[in-house]
Amino acid sequence: MEAAIESLTDPSASSSTPSPSSLLVPTQRRYLSYYQHYLSKGLPEEIRKLGLVKVVCHGRIPKYHAKPSDSRSCRPYVQVFQKGELIHTTTGPEDSQYEVSPQDLRLYDSRDTTMEFAIGCNITGDVTVRMRHFQSLKKRITMARFGFHTSFIDDKGEGNSFRLVLSRDDLDVACRSERFDKDFKMELVFGEVKEAPKPEPKPQVEAQQKASTASETGREKEEDIQDLESRLHQVLEDITSDEDIEEKKDEKVKTKTPASSSPEGEDGGFGDLLVDEDDDGEKLLAALHAELDDE
Repeated sequence: MEAAIESLTDPSASSSTPSPSSLLVPTQRRYLSYYQHYLSKGLPEEIRKLGLVKVVCHGRIPKYHAKPSDSRSCRPYVQVFQKGELIHTTTGPEDSQYEVSPQDLRLYDSRDTTMEFAIGCNITGDVTVRMRHFQSLKKRITMARFGFHTSFIDDKGEGNSFRLVLSRDDLDVACRSERFDKDFKMELVFGEVKEAPKPEPKPQVEAQQKASTASETGREKEEDIQDLESRLHQVLEDITSDEDIEEKKDEKVKTKTPASSSPEGEDGGFGDLLVDEDDDGEKLLAALHAELDDE
C-alpha cells in the first residue's frame, strides 16, 4: 500500500501512458502524502492552529483580459476556506454577487511583479486558499488554489511565525495554465493574528465558564483528531471510487460548467478536485487501480 501511495505522490514518473500522479492536481498529491505520513508515523497529537497574516504573489502577473494590446492584467482577490466554509475574503465582509463591483478591486497591470493581499485570520485543520479574478458582476474565475492541513505544514521558522513559498507546480489550476510563468510563486505569511476581544463574563458565572471551556477544549481536540483520521481515509476512497468518478463525469455532461466556476462562497475541498476539468477520469481510475493491484 505504501509503495502504491508513493507512486501517486511522485509527479516525476514519465511514460507513454499517463501516470496516476500526472492525472492528479497538487492538492490531491499533497493529501496522499499526508496519508503516507499517517501510515508511517501516525496522527499528530493535536491539530495545529496558525495565523495567516497575508498572501503575496511574485512574478509576472497572469493576464486575464482578452486583448493582447491591453496592458491590464486582472482584478484578483483571495478567499480562505476552513473545512469547506468561507471564513475570509479580501473583497470585504459584505461580499456577494451584487455588493462588490470591479471598481472596488485593484486592477493590476501586466508590468506589475507583485500582488499582496492582507488576510489576518486564524486557521486550523483543512484549509483552502483560493485566488480568483473578478471579471464581471456575474463571472469570477479561479486563478489558483492551494489546499492543505495545518498539522502537516512543513515550516522552517520559529514557532508559528514563518513563510511558506509555493511554486506554480504546487498550485491547483495555475499548474496547468499558460497564463502563469514557470517562476510564479505564491507566498503564505504566517504569524500572530489577534482575535477580536470577547466581552468579559460576569463574576458569578466566570468559574462555571472556565470549567466548561476546559471540558469543551478537550472534547474538541479529540474530535479534531478523529475528523483528521476520517479525512485521510476518505482520500484514497474518493480517488479510487468508480462511482465517484462516474458522478463527476455525469455532472460535467449535464452542467458543462468548469470546476473554476464554483459558487462564490463555496469550495468543496478535496472532493471537488477529484477530476480536474482537463483530466480523463477513466484513465485516472485505471492507472490508480493498476498501482494498487500490484500490491
